[in-house]
Amino acid sequence: MTKKWIGTLFALFIGTVAMAQNGTNPYGIAAGDVMLSAQGGYAISTNRLRHDPNGLSVAGNWGKEGGYEWGLSVLVFPKDIFGLGVEYNSNRFNATDTGTWIGGGWHYSKSKVKVDNLMLAMRLNANPNHRVRFYVPLGAGVDFFRVKEEDIAGYPPATSATKHYTGFAWYAGLGLESSITERLIVGLEARMNGAHMKKALFYATGIGRIGVKF
Repeated sequence: MTKKWIGTLFALFIGTVAMAQNGTNPYGIAAGDVMLSAQGGYAISTNRLRHDPNGLSVAGNWGKEGGYEWGLSVLVFPKDIFGLGVEYNSNRFNATDTGTWIGGGWHYSKSKVKVDNLMLAMRLNANPNHRVRFYVPLGAGVDFFRVKEEDIAGYPPATSATKHYTGFAWYAGLGLESSITERLIVGLEARMNGAHMKKALFYATGIGRIGVKF
């Protein structure tokens, strides 16, 4: 009886190792898998820009305050270590107040920045056959950058304005995820992001992810 149990355990061990080596561990990522994910988290600018919608010498600071991010993505894995797909994410930064001395008086304005990105997404898995996985997320595409500036008070008065820009967007980061079931996945990512128009806004994001693997 003991020999039978030892043989059974040995067979299970060999089978588990074989599945992991062949990329067929149901809790890992295998070639041909598709992953749908939703994400959300915090965004904070790492640089400051100036905006001048009305021809004033100086106006509000872009990205002075933090904000939040949310997004959706789909990835297809032609290989267990490599995924390719598309991602949409939206970043909304909190409003900032700025006071500027113009023409012999103070001008006060409030600026709000919104950055929407549509990207080609790529992912490199460090250990795809494990239940807990490390990976590198990468992306590049188009940003839709909106700056809304409203006058608060001051002299001389100026007209409020909203400007729209389109440019190049990118991100790169590090991720950690775990398979809760064979299909349900949760994880965390840290990213550095760039949105480019006439100048570039760089911002860091910390996001949580929940995904379904097919």
